[in-house]
Amino acid sequence: MDGGTNERRWSRRRLLSAATATTAVASFTAGCNTTDSSTKRQSVTRGDSSSRTRETTKRSETEGYVKSVQCDSPEKDVRVDVRVADGTPTFAVSIQGKQTIDGGTLGVTFETQQPFDDCASAFEVTRRSVRRSWSPVRGAQSVVRDDFEEVSLAFSSPTSTTPKARFRVFDDGVGVRYEVPVSTGPERRTVVSDETTVGFPDEEVRIWYPSPLGTRLEESVRVPSVGGAATPLTARIGDTETSQRFVTVHEAALSHSELRFEGASDGRLRASLGEPSEVSGIYTSPWRVFLTANSLDGLLENEVVRNLNEPCRITDSSWIEPGIATWDWRARGATVDGFTYGLDMPSLRRLVDHAASNGFSYTLVDAGWYGDESDPTADPTVPVQSIDISSLSTYADKQGVGLLLYVNDLALRENDVEAIFETYSRWGVAGVKHGFLGGSGNGNVRRLRGFLEVAADHELLYNVHEAFKPTGLRRTYPHLMTREFVQSLADGQPETYAKPSYHVALPFVNMLGGPLDATPGLVDLSDATERDAIGGPVLSTVCAQLARCLTIDTGLLHLPDIPEVYRSEPAIEAFLQRISPLHWDERRVLDAAFGSHVVVARRCGQSWYVGGLASDGGVTLELALGFLGDSQYTARTLSDAVGSTYRSNRESYVVSESTVEAGDTFTVEMAPGGGFVTTFDPA
Repeated sequence: MDGGTNERRWSRRRLLSAATATTAVASFTAGCNTTDSSTKRQSVTRGDSSSRTRETTKRSETEGYVKSVQCDSPEKDVRVDVRVADGTPTFAVSIQGKQTIDGGTLGVTFETQQPFDDCASAFEVTRRSVRRSWSPVRGAQSVVRDDFEEVSLAFSSPTSTTPKARFRVFDDGVGVRYEVPVSTGPERRTVVSDETTVGFPDEEVRIWYPSPLGTRLEESVRVPSVGGAATPLTARIGDTETSQRFVTVHEAALSHSELRFEGASDGRLRASLGEPSEVSGIYTSPWRVFLTANSLDGLLENEVVRNLNEPCRITDSSWIEPGIATWDWRARGATVDGFTYGLDMPSLRRLVDHAASNGFSYTLVDAGWYGDESDPTADPTVPVQSIDISSLSTYADKQGVGLLLYVNDLALRENDVEAIFETYSRWGVAGVKHGFLGGSGNGNVRRLRGFLEVAADHELLYNVHEAFKPTGLRRTYPHLMTREFVQSLADGQPETYAKPSYHVALPFVNMLGGPLDATPGLVDLSDATERDAIGGPVLSTVCAQLARCLTIDTGLLHLPDIPEVYRSEPAIEAFLQRISPLHWDERRVLDAAFGSHVVVARRCGQSWYVGGLASDGGVTLELALGFLGDSQYTARTLSDAVGSTYRSNRESYVVSESTVEAGDTFTVEMAPGGGFVTTFDPA
């Protein structure tokens, strides 16, 4: 039983000394520093508070009542046109003169009133210009620009109610939110529907959108056939390379039930609320967001969703560190040299030891440690007889490893969350994996914010599963490291396991909302089905598993395999050691095509880490290396072996090394459902 406490906070990650690497590992660790100072950017200790934000704001200017208005982005790349016609407010969005959204409508409906339709004959325009930047605590970029032009439209009203629509126009997207006076006292009204619609120009349109939990992706070539679409929803408009552009429909600063979209017979997408919302005072909606780009690269680099969220609420964020975690859930049932992994102290200590020896930051203890997670009487502060969390936390802390604990939403609903998290903090635990949050109604949206506040008070990292979509909340609460909203390796029945095409599209749909806990990195693909929590073949090559560690954003990367498997593959283990800080200064898309492939590059210091994925058909690419600096670089690559596919010979790969420079092209061959990873270090 758990009998002690651990008053010390867990110590920081330690990197593996290069002296312990084998000769086989050396080819991948060459150029890898053994301390943080030169490869990892300095931790931001105060989030993006106003003291760290440079801002230039022009004085607001009011233009009086008009029936139409235009607003251009700072660099004139994006334009929004808003007008009222026949009592209905409409909007359109264009990219560099090309119509992208056409005939969209605005509005929100209360139980007895449609405030925008009741007074949409004209509106008063107030303009504002903002130029600012901020430094996120973590993420794919070390500095984020937040430049926009804003127009606030106050609609004329025959009553005292003056609804507003506030547009922010960025060079890569548009946000609009509704502000409606509801009451001057405690009386409440109900928002029953959102009247936002999205129309498209009369061109070829293809749409990709996730299921409500993000575990499936749907594709449609007809807008009317879209049904029950969660967001981010990405549409490609145009049928040629020169005419095509992309728009992603999403939300930011989610404070009420999420939106979903249905295709209508008129060719528009119509919003629907998951459930009504009771409001008082001034109803301020979440931002309705339209990300715009001429390429998939532009979509992935988009920061509009984060920019539309509130700044960081955590004063001292120095305890928030991303990192790789060893993980017991997929390991359970694996047998090696007579030892079988399970939910027991010897297994968990092995995982902690592996994290420590590789410089990984965390070890996650998943479901079952406090009993049956589906039992409402199970106490998430009382471990089962065979597990001593306090002792394990002390053991991990001595090796520089932080302990992460799973807790089911049922336990958080049935018990005092403050007391639970205080206990975890007293044990020295570093973070929480919150399982089965469930739906995206008002209650869960607000509960998650409450949990994040309490977790921050106790300096606990947060990872939420079976959750609604990410909407940029990680800017406000940067300890929200990741969330599931993805088909996570081997969850569900084997026939539902995600195919390679899903993972190729994922960065440009689900991930546009924020980091995803996809748990890649399985190496023992052939024997994995013998384990307790892997019911069928994982549709991937081993190189594709490694590539997903780079193509998918996450603040916590949970490795699903056992230590002995990683140790038996020195080149793979060395690659994971290289990326283990998960600190990135820059991210780029080098090549991508929906349904075919994606190649993502990440920079940390002067080194680049590139990962590529292929869909079911495989692909050969010639990558331009213009992103490299002026010097020569040593490229070390793990790629699919000849004859490898995502269904057979999945574990075969080749290690190669070459010297390259910025003017070169780099040829990569990816097997069907395969991938590659390359590290580029200054020679």
